[in-house]
Amino acid sequence: MPLISKAQLQTFEQFFSTDLADGALKFEAVDPISETSKTFRFVGTYSIGLVASFFEVSAELEILP
Repeated sequence: MPLISKAQLQTFEQFFSTDLADGALKFEAVDPISETSKTFRFVGTYSIGLVASFFEVSAELEILP
């Protein structure tokens, strides 16, 4: 993921916890490699790193059939 601001991090955390029930639910997104819409789910949780005054979110995603 690209570096994000504090506001963007808060939006991501809200999406993960509320919309995805703490990562338990699947979601649709565009695959950045194939540029097609696919269904994903988080494998486990995510980690956050601080780079200067920005944040970096790392997570493992699974592409569902």
